[in-house]
Amino acid sequence: SDHSPSFIGYQVVFSTNRNYPANTSAMLGLFGATNVDLYASDQQNNKLFNAKAYPITPAPEFRNETVVQSSNGKVRVVVRRGFNVSKKEERNGFKGNPGLFISFKDAGGKWINETAFPFNNHDYSCFQPALSPSGTRLFFSSDMPGSKGLMDVWYSDRKADGSWTTPTNLGFGINTVG
Repeated sequence: SDHSPSFIGYQVVFSTNRNYPANTSAMLGLFGATNVDLYASDQQNNKLFNAKAYPITPAPEFRNETVVQSSNGKVRVVVRRGFNVSKKEERNGFKGNPGLFISFKDAGGKWINETAFPFNNHDYSCFQPALSPSGTRLFFSSDMPGSKGLMDVWYSDRKADGSWTTPTNLGFGINTVG
């Protein structure tokens, strides 16, 4: 199963469970979710080729599910989900639901200061991120309180001090009751 593609530079980065045979202990949680790895494919002449593991530092208690990056290349958001709902995963109020982890690129090109999005919560999911070109507005899907339906699109703005505003639901112009 391959899903959640995003463009990072000239590559398409996507989630895949190609390293985990179906119907094995790699199956996790509700809905038979599986372990996934991040892979990247080069692209040339509208064709994708050379799929290989995407270089991202693993977080031992989480699995990396999706990664997006601002078009200016300075902000990155990784969606991570805990392997099991256990004491080990209770970090920043976050357990087994998917959550957002944000980092910034330093002058030397290294990703630094990864922090959990402050609105990650063990009672709801935050995932499917998209960033504005500058990386100052984060769009994401969530079933947090205030959702109009089962899952809604929200956004949060990064303030000058680096903190994030309380998420805003995009409302009925975008979100539906279903």
